Amino acid sequence: VFGLSYFSVLVPQALMGTATVLIVHRAVAIYGTVRQAFLAGLFLILTPVTTIIFRFNNPDALLLLLWALAAFFFVKSVHKQSAAHLYFAAFVLGMAFLCKQFQSWIMVPAIAVAFLLFGFGHLLPRLRRLVCAAVVMVLPPGIWIMITELTPAAHRPWVGGSVGNSFLELTFGYNGLGRLTG
Repeated sequence: VFGLSYFSVLVPQALMGTATVLIVHRAVAIYGTVRQAFLAGLFLILTPVTTIIFRFNNPDALLLLLWALAAFFFVKSVHKQSAAHLYFAAFVLGMAFLCKQFQSWIMVPAIAVAFLLFGFGHLLPRLRRLVCAAVVMVLPPGIWIMITELTPAAHRPWVGGSVGNSFLELTFGYNGLGRLTG
């Protein structure tokens, strides 16, 4: 719609940065004071790496936005004792997987442990909710991977970052174990 220009490429990045700061502010405000929420947003803005990420056309900006949204829904889940918010957080993490594959799930163990420790209800219902959340988290990327891998390579767009036009190769290679092994 706007053509290819610096404006059309970088404005969405800046908007994602602004939304991330707003979501972090709102998440902290659930349990903290207005001053603490302001400081959290300010800290995010002043962190050099986030300033750089939101100034370039990079999927990490979307990843940070989705992480902030997942954390917001998780905190809201515990605060309101709402399984639906936990499932929203899981869904957002599933969508984040489509952004940066396994890297996006680096916060999943922390959320799971925090929910086991601070979630609502007895231990067994908490475990059931976590299993349901895991299913909700895996469904979006699972469906996308299935569609991509079942489409013949000649009939689908090239999977960027892969050598053999395979989303699984990208997931387990470059954006998976490749990040650990170099």
